[in-house]
Amino acid sequence: MSIQIPNLHTSNKTSARVKARVFIARRKDSVHAGEFTVQGNLSFNPATDDYPKATLSIRVDLSDSAKGTVVIKTVEQLDTTGKHTPTLFASGRCNLDADVKAAAPESRVMVTRAAGHG
Repeated sequence: MSIQIPNLHTSNKTSARVKARVFIARRKDSVHAGEFTVQGNLSFNPATDDYPKATLSIRVDLSDSAKGTVVIKTVEQLDTTGKHTPTLFASGRCNLDADVKAAAPESRVMVTRAAGHG
């Protein structure tokens, strides 16, 4: 089964709250906790909002990535799809506050999707 990212169009009615902590033992070492956390809110109601709203942060502390926090404050498009396995797609801009020198040269920060419900 493949996942298709929705075409660019007007955001649909969406509301999601997320708070998660993920621990990966193989990504822990003497200077990294081996975990990442995600927390925040994303929402859009076309009846009352001109644009989607978002406050979301992703804190990364893994041995194979930059150690820091990605902060998302602006979302241009917010869509949900799926009844039994709801998935939220968000596109927008973020800021990275990290020690990128501590990361391996091939490390990248990429946020592609987050699960939620609307």
